[in-house]
Amino acid sequence: MSAGVGSGLTRLVVATVMLAVAALATLAFPAAARGPDPYVARDITVERTAENAVAAKRAAMDALVSEALGDVFRRLTRPRDRKRLPPPDAWLANRLLTGMKIISESSNRVRYSVTATVTFDRYELDRIFTAAGVPVYSRPGPAALLIPAHVRDGEAAMYADAGEWSEALHTVARKRWLISLKVAKGSLEDRLETLERLRNRDRVSLDFLRLRYNMRGAVLAEFNDGDDGQPAHLRLAGDTGAGDIDMIVPIQPDIDDPIDFAAVRAAELLDDHWKQVQGHGAGAGVRINGAPIHPFDVDPLQDGAAGIAETNAILTELRLTPKAATAQAEPVIAQAEPVIEPRDRPERAEADQVRILTGSVSAAPRVNRNETMLSIPIADDIDTVDLSATMARLAPVTAFMITHSPTGANLMLWHRGGGQDLNAALAGAGYAIGHDLVANTDILVQAAR
Repeated sequence: MSAGVGSGLTRLVVATVMLAVAALATLAFPAAARGPDPYVARDITVERTAENAVAAKRAAMDALVSEALGDVFRRLTRPRDRKRLPPPDAWLANRLLTGMKIISESSNRVRYSVTATVTFDRYELDRIFTAAGVPVYSRPGPAALLIPAHVRDGEAAMYADAGEWSEALHTVARKRWLISLKVAKGSLEDRLETLERLRNRDRVSLDFLRLRYNMRGAVLAEFNDGDDGQPAHLRLAGDTGAGDIDMIVPIQPDIDDPIDFAAVRAAELLDDHWKQVQGHGAGAGVRINGAPIHPFDVDPLQDGAAGIAETNAILTELRLTPKAATAQAEPVIAQAEPVIEPRDRPERAEADQVRILTGSVSAAPRVNRNETMLSIPIADDIDTVDLSATMARLAPVTAFMITHSPTGANLMLWHRGGGQDLNAALAGAGYAIGHDLVANTDILVQAAR
């Protein structure tokens, strides 16, 4: 028997054994763990500069929530449907904002940088998706292995030898998609599978690699710089974990950074492939407001006009909240050490007696060494949409969450510093911690003006 045949049989036996082990693992653990909530934008980083620190933070927070909403739109919808959605600008993002956790931040006199996790109102998002006739894809997809190959001047390089192409794929693999992506390292065992076999989508080679990395799929991601008469192009060939894929995507010559562009395009195509596959079979994960549908049931040409009209109606409804309807000025962001003048106690009906606290907020259990948690009901006359936007900008607040129940809305927040610092920042933004004498509990109210 020749060495080549023996090597092939060895690979086949190894792949068969690994497939059997994977099948047994699937039987033992049939329900795969769900991934992170796709409605939450995690680890979003922005940086802005302006004439002063306050303006820089304001610009950065607007950019943060806008980018976070765009991230959620990208993850939950297909590119062909996204054009029917309203632009994910800061105004819409602030109206949908329900929570934020600041992971890190830094600033100087003219710059502010922040990394945060942002949560939006799932119900309002689904209303917008439904009105626009846009299918929602929220079911996490399979994990796929990317096998990098770069052809330059007719010479092919793989794995780390692919240089910029391999690094670009690593960058997009770290981004959150509905699918999970990982880039092959190029060990000695990896290199046993030749580029020629991978180009031919050899099943044994693909299975050998994906099972070595404990992935559901394996895809050759080959970038070709092109040559005379041939444009640069991207080829994806293999098994995504949800089905076979083999496509070539030309890269236009006017693209400034074709390698980065192709890497992002590769991830987008694999993610969109999963969304497309979700619409078939009993386990389809496509839904609009919780109702499974086929992704091709919505005809953008027929339903577009009605969808746009209904979407605009919802946006108008969001815009006409109590505070916005009265054209009230945007809350002022408190300076680092604001000077708060004493305020007289407002006059209220006896059944609605609320005392404005001037002392520090009582410390709730600490979530870590530097933060204090506060949970407090929200007065009925406070617009929680504007409150969300304010909390996102309030200097001492590192995280917050607004919840709703039949008894009313509640604010839970984590803040740095003492209660006096929080009270001062709240007052600068137009809010105060009061005490409801009837219910004998603290409550968040609008500060007297």
